[in-house]
Amino acid sequence: MEFRYILTDMGDSSEEADPIKESPLWEFVKEQEEDMQVGGESLDYLKVQLEETTRIVWHIAAENARERNVKTIEEEDVREAFKELVHPHMMLVDAREMLNKYQNEFQSMIDEDPVLPSEGGENDG
Repeated sequence: MEFRYILTDMGDSSEEADPIKESPLWEFVKEQEEDMQVGGESLDYLKVQLEETTRIVWHIAAENARERNVKTIEEEDVREAFKELVHPHMMLVDAREMLNKYQNEFQSMIDEDPVLPSEGGENDG
């Protein structure tokens, strides 16, 4: 299945169900970073994004169940949906790590090469 969902901007979701309650969410985030304050509309934005993420994951999980020709979304469907959601991000993280590794290897090769100029700009050879 191809990833094709984008998290939305904070919008008016007052007509929809409210699955994430503000008070427990506030208590949860405060427990995570006790020395930080919850400012402005940060909690509202977090809530909207959590709801949107849940909607996306549940939709992907439902598609996974449909592909198995069943009407029950199982834990594995949800696990696979989360994997699909974060897969593009994980690919970028892996690529960044690989590029950093290559950069370090190339720098070591440059530093050890007797023909190339040294850091001071002069040719050692």
